[in-house]
Amino acid sequence: MDTFAIPSSVETIDPRRWETFAPYFADLQERPLTSTNLRQWLTDWSDLTRLLYEAASLIYIEKSLDTADEEKEQAFLDLIDNVFPEAQVAAQALKERLLAFDADEAALQDMSLVLRNMRNEAELFREENVPLFTEVSKLENEYDKITGGLQAIWDGEEKNLSQLAFFLNDKDRDVRQKAWQTIADLWLSQREPLNKLYGQMLKVRQQIAQNAGLPDYRAYAFREKGRFDYTPEDCLTFHEAIETAVVPALRRILERKRTRLGYGHLRPWDWVPEKGVLVDDSHGDPLRPYQGQDALIQHTLNIFNQLDPQLSRYFATMAEDGLLDLDTRAGKALGGYCSSLPLRNRPYIFMNGVGSHDDVQTMLHEAGHAFHVFETAELPLVWQTDPPMEFCEVASMSMELLASPYLSAQHGGFTPHLRRPALALNI
Repeated sequence: MDTFAIPSSVETIDPRRWETFAPYFADLQERPLTSTNLRQWLTDWSDLTRLLYEAASLIYIEKSLDTADEEKEQAFLDLIDNVFPEAQVAAQALKERLLAFDADEAALQDMSLVLRNMRNEAELFREENVPLFTEVSKLENEYDKITGGLQAIWDGEEKNLSQLAFFLNDKDRDVRQKAWQTIADLWLSQREPLNKLYGQMLKVRQQIAQNAGLPDYRAYAFREKGRFDYTPEDCLTFHEAIETAVVPALRRILERKRTRLGYGHLRPWDWVPEKGVLVDDSHGDPLRPYQGQDALIQHTLNIFNQLDPQLSRYFATMAEDGLLDLDTRAGKALGGYCSSLPLRNRPYIFMNGVGSHDDVQTMLHEAGHAFHVFETAELPLVWQTDPPMEFCEVASMSMELLASPYLSAQHGGFTPHLRRPALALNI
């Protein structure tokens, strides 16, 4: 046959069984490929990929929403054990078939970057690495279970790592120290199992690189992530530039902060370097921009109403369709992310909000990713909607900056006065 009908919804299939997807892959592999049907063949492959990606995204999202739910974990394990290995092998065969086909350049004129990426992926693929990818995914799942379950008693209540981190912004230095020490103790309590996980990951990833004929996993990761425009050596040059220009400036900033606070020395609980945040030494009450997911959604929507009506409609669609899970809770995986549901052309935002200003910036950041998903929805092939990670961050970091003039309450935002842009240290 020249085409097939992909199921229009993940809810109508069993995504945990390879047999769900196998007939479609087999059809694409066996169907005669000609210049006449090439575009339809690509469209069918793209639609199948959308179905598989959306099924996988939903299973991953459900697993990360509750790392203690054994049924959700089993669905994820079934996916990576039963479906992903077979799908990787089948996709490799289709890539090889496409790359070997002598196509009319006009038929693939919008595919130059996609073909470059596919050629790189096909050259990097080794079938012996497929079970190793599964092993890495299982180790990553164990990490989520361990860290998502970390909790400590704080003022008589159990709080997870995200909730404890809220107190690192407290103006009371003793509270910050207590929060920092509590968080550190939780991480140290899992030092042995986490070190074991990292050691296992290192060994497996080194083997993946060796199987692919590369000297180390860094070299493999640069190829695997499609980093064609810069090298590890370029990164090291950039590191040296930071050491030369940025580190001295940061030391001056820290010294001014220490002097204003009247401390003899700054301690780890006086700043959060990975977030670029220094303790607030302003007068007045601590900043508490919002309470709860509904307030975060409403204020964020107000900001986008001011910024751009199309962005506002995108964000409202996510809220209406239940594509936002923003509050932290026990068992939820750490961090935040924006996932893509490519079958329905919708994004999904996951985060661990606790009511801090950093949560506001995370919300805006992930919304930038989400808007990128909406804006690429009209591209015909799924691979055209998948930019490299570095360019994805252009959308997210830009959104933080574009929204910064509207953060004040006078614009419907969060704070009684304007805050500095997210990329600046809070000094």
